[in-house]
Amino acid sequence: MHLSPERLAAVITIAGAVVFLAAAFQPTSRVFVEPSAVRKLEIINASPGLWTAAQVGFGLGAALTAVGLGIAAFHLREQSLTWLAYASVALLAVGTLAWAGHLYTRADDPVTFANGGLPAWPLMTYFVLTPAGLAGIGIILLRSSVPDWVGWLLVGSMVLILVATAIARDIPPLVYYGPTLVVGVMLYLHR
Repeated sequence: MHLSPERLAAVITIAGAVVFLAAAFQPTSRVFVEPSAVRKLEIINASPGLWTAAQVGFGLGAALTAVGLGIAAFHLREQSLTWLAYASVALLAVGTLAWAGHLYTRADDPVTFANGGLPAWPLMTYFVLTPAGLAGIGIILLRSSVPDWVGWLLVGSMVLILVATAIARDIPPLVYYGPTLVVGVMLYLHR
């Protein structure tokens, strides 16, 4: 079976979103809504292997999604939007690297994570660059043959997420992967 670049991008994007969301909804993810540092550590220490696997899943899911949407952006872009494809993929790449560093640190040092002592900059870098890169890809989708609502979904949701992040200074990263899952499915179905 031969996959077109668009379908390959779709499969990778869907896989990334599903891996990320699976990591987000596994049992140790309760730590993210738990206010008590002691209770967070209890949750992590009850399943340290699952905690580490979840961090790998978060990183792998983010990376696969970035790669899939990067392939889509380059395949679907108009010549005049080449710069935006490069810029969007660069934002996603840097955001994903910052995210990977954060994930490594919280897997390696759960005590510091539970006590809120991890450096904020890697997470904030991810929180700003990822939705900015995804919004750029949404603009590229608006100028492609994919239905306009797909591009607007990505642009609109990422702008709202950036505003919410600016206000709250925190956001559950899983909010990026619902819209990207829909985009992946639509890219797969697009002819």
